Amino acid sequence: MTDLRARFASAWRGAGVPGDPTPVVEALLRAYAEPHRAWHTLDHIADGLAELAPLRPHLARPDAVALAWWFHDAVYDPLRSDNEAQSAVWAARALVGAPEGVRALVTTAIGATASHAAHADPDVQVMLDVDLAVLGAAPAAYDRFEHAVRREYAAVPDPMWRAGRAAVLRSFLDDRPCFGSPWFADREARARHNLTRTLAALESP
Repeated sequence: MTDLRARFASAWRGAGVPGDPTPVVEALLRAYAEPHRAWHTLDHIADGLAELAPLRPHLARPDAVALAWWFHDAVYDPLRSDNEAQSAVWAARALVGAPEGVRALVTTAIGATASHAAHADPDVQVMLDVDLAVLGAAPAAYDRFEHAVRREYAAVPDPMWRAGRAAVLRSFLDDRPCFGSPWFADREARARHNLTRTLAALESP
């Protein structure tokens, strides 16, 4: 936890945000520890930061991307459709005084996670790929992800869950490649395998 606080503070200062980052990171830590979360937790944040670390030399604004990653699931209620929008609002308020380009990148990247459509900004695309990195994980790790997301949607009846989840997974298979930046291209085949087998299970009688 101390390491996460230090990494947030480093990104805050590196992005040129004025003021003390401590109240902001403490609020984020509380948000990601909410009891209804099973996947969208601090582990997800830590895993994404680990994915971003080796890509810093390839990013135009690595600290702004890191801040976007921290905020992207700050608001998370599985039964609402405006989580990304509300997370972006939180970020914009927290980053008052930051360079305008930083705030714009952060809010744009958070908003883009609502659809994960391919993005023209390479920094935003990298964050989208980090968010979907688990799709290309080993099958056992991918299955843990699916089970965790199902726990978050425990209030949704199983037939409704299966239909809704199948539609989401099918969109990744049918609409576009899962990943849009070159550093994730080698995960595409495994992602499509994971999605195909999970979709088959969801659609089986």
